[in-house]
Amino acid sequence: LLQLEQVHASQKHMQRALYLFELIAGPNHPDTAAAHMNAAMLNQEVGRVAEGLKHLEAALERNQLALGPEHAQV
Repeated sequence: LLQLEQVHASQKHMQRALYLFELIAGPNHPDTAAAHMNAAMLNQEVGRVAEGLKHLEAALERNQLALGPEHAQV
């Protein structure tokens, strides 16, 4: 039960971090993409693969826009 509560709290904090990165750095900033990757890993860890995939796709899109499609991080 404690672990489930920690996961719930982590997801809440991750959503807040995503909101702040988009607000401060902008939606297409590499740091915002990194936050999406972190959200994807968290979702994958708890079995929410479809939601995690959405975050990975968002990270890819943002990195392509910010860094270009040929960049090593893309």
